[in-house]
Parts: sequence; structure tokens; C-alpha cells
Amino acid sequence: MVQHLFACGYGIGIVYWVVAEPLTFFATPPWGIDPKSTHAAEIALTYAFFHWGWTPWAIYLVISAPIGYLMFRKGEAPRFSPCLCP
Repeated sequence: MVQHLFACGYGIGIVYWVVAEPLTFFATPPWGIDPKSTHAAEIALTYAFFHWGWTPWAIYLVISAPIGYLMFRKGEAPRFSPCLCP
């Protein structure tokens, strides 16, 4: 179940936001940057690489490493709640 939620969440993110996010920041960049300029394109790609690069995978690792350990070493169910037990 956890694998399906992860796959669906990341899949819809890739399908929609990988394209929509850079275009949004390109059209309406932050910090008063001129829209549709070269600098706006650089900022848009920077935001996209930050949101879809190593940062989310590092967050997923924090959650998936304890779950994987408990599943394969302790025989627990693939849920987050056993990670919170002492």
C-alpha cells in the first residue's frame, strides 16, 4: 500500500509539476525579476531542480530507511507506525 501511494504521488508530480512548475516560475518569477527573461528562465530551472532533484529523495530516504529495516529485518508490516515504537 505504501509503495502504491508513493508511486502515485511521485508519478502525478512528474506528469504535471515537472512541466508546470518551471513554466509558472518563468512566466511569474519571484523577487521582481522580469517575466520571460533569461534570468527568469535560470530561476525557473533552479527551482525545478531543487524541488525535483536530490531534496525530495533525501526526505523519502528518512522515511523509507526505517520502514525498510523493520520490514526486512524485523518482519513488520510496511507501515510508518512501527517506526515510532521504542
